[in-house]
Parts: sequence; C-alpha cells; structure tokens
Amino acid sequence: MLKSRITSMFLIFGLLMVNLLCCFVSAAKPKTLLKYAPYHDQVYYDKIQKKKYTSEEIQTIENFLKETVNESDFSMATHIECINSIIDEDKIKSSVQIDGDSIKNSKYDKQRIDRRWATAEIFNVDISEIEASDYEKYGYLSCKDKRQDIEDGSDVPFYYGNVIMNLKKENVLERTTLTIGDSLDNRWKLGERSITPTLANNPRITCIPGHSRRLAKLISQHIKSGSISPKHPNLIHKIKTKHLDFSYIELQIHGELSFEKDVESIHIIKLNTEEGEENARQEQLLQKAIEKIQKLGKPCYIVDCTDLNPNKIHKTTSLGKL
Repeated sequence: MLKSRITSMFLIFGLLMVNLLCCFVSAAKPKTLLKYAPYHDQVYYDKIQKKKYTSEEIQTIENFLKETVNESDFSMATHIECINSIIDEDKIKSSVQIDGDSIKNSKYDKQRIDRRWATAEIFNVDISEIEASDYEKYGYLSCKDKRQDIEDGSDVPFYYGNVIMNLKKENVLERTTLTIGDSLDNRWKLGERSITPTLANNPRITCIPGHSRRLAKLISQHIKSGSISPKHPNLIHKIKTKHLDFSYIELQIHGELSFEKDVESIHIIKLNTEEGEENARQEQLLQKAIEKIQKLGKPCYIVDCTDLNPNKIHKTTSLGKL
C-alpha cells in the first residue's frame, strides 16, 4: 500500500513538472510563433498532397536552405545614424515598435498590407494578442565575407544601412523564420496568404513566394547549376521572374533582441561617397560607434568597398553613405 502511494506521488509530481515545463516553454516562446508551427506544417503537407512540387525539387531546395542557414551569417542592417542609440538602449527594435503610434490604428487592406497587419496574416496570430514589442525584426542571410556579399549582388547596405550587425545564431535560430525574397514586397505582389515563412532550424520549401511550381523548378535549376550557392546567399538575386525580384533570403527574428547579448560582431561597409560636411559628420558617428562597440568587447570590422565601380552598384541615400 505504502509503495503504491509513493509511486502515485511520484507520478503526480512528474506530471506537475511536465506542466510547469510546458508553461515555461510557452511563456518563453515569442507570441508571433505560439500558433505558427502547426499552421506551417498544415500548409506544407497541403502543398505536398496537391503536388505543388516534385520530390526532387523539395529535396534540392530544402537541402540548399539547410546548408545556407549553416554556412551564412544571420545579419541585420542599420544606418550609422541609428547604431549609437541601439547600443545605448541595448535594444534592436522593429519598425512597428519604432513607429507604433503612427500605425496602431491602420486598417486591413487585402491588396497592400502594412507591417502591422502583415504579421497577423503571415504568422497566423490574432492582432489583438500582440503588442508592438512582439513584432518580428527583419534581417537576412549574409556571406561571411561582407565585401563578397556586395560583389555577389547584396543591396542591403544601400537600402537599409551600411552597419551590419551579425547575430549569435545559437541565440536566435529557434525563433527565426525565413522566406526566399522580401516577404512583404512579395505579399503585396501576390496577394493574401501568398507567403508562408519557414522555420530556420528546419527550413521547408513553403518559403517560396506563392507556392509556385514554376518558381520551385526555376530555383531548383539554379541550385543544380551552381549559379546560387549556400556560401553566397545573395547570389539569389540572379533568379528573376516577370513579377518577382529576389534581393536576399529574408530572416524574420521573433522576440526581443539585445545588442549586448545577441549581436556577435559588426561589419561597417565603407561605400563611395561625396566629399563634404556630410562625410565628416558620418565619420564622427562612426568613430563614436566603434568606441562603444569595442568597450563591449565585440569584434568590429571596416569593410572598404570604395573602390567598387559606382556604375555597377546601386546608388545610396546620404543615410547609407559612409
């Protein structure tokens, strides 16, 4: 009798611990991903059943994505004007978090969807259940060699800023999703429910915009020919269709991001710029940022790309220059 009671107590204790662990995991998981895994899998198996892709395309693309995730950096770009405040606040914010007041009352639009509503639709989450701080932060897969990244066709430094923050992959892998190409841009072009980001720790073919068989075939052909490579993720821009351009493989990082805890290293890209006061001002901002980065003990590299032919690369705004 005593043995039976002891056994029962251990079983109850074990169940309580399992429940507590489940609650802890649920609380730790970003809100945008709480309902996402089953939704993602449902979409995946639905496309497989409808034979949207061949088994060869699935294997080729998914193997490529897994290898690319392993070989690449998880990077985010910002302007030199912004990096000092990011370091001071120790927080990397999404645009919704930064501009929350101006878009919090935005209306849903089936044709063109803003960042606030895009998260609710794309990640299958109730918009009333998430706050500004819960919205995903956007990054991209980058080559280890940042100069090579630009030579391969990356235009991220020109549009999003030439300060590249490389994240600690082990800190964010489990809470990162990805798409081939810009998720919001492709959503605008292809319509409602056209984008299904895949989980970076086990990437699936669903991250192809529109789930198009024709596009899957095209991507698969580029992989097989070697024109795109896991070590050079920005060669993805070579894939062009009538409606879509792929500038990068986009990352969506969910949950809070700390500069001190989550950033592994910094690359600052020096681009062609004009002489004058603006150049001097940005140099001052650069030196201030480098001092702060070095105090935190993070590697900081200057990547000189000023010799690149400006006619062969995108022009940048003054915010992106340095």
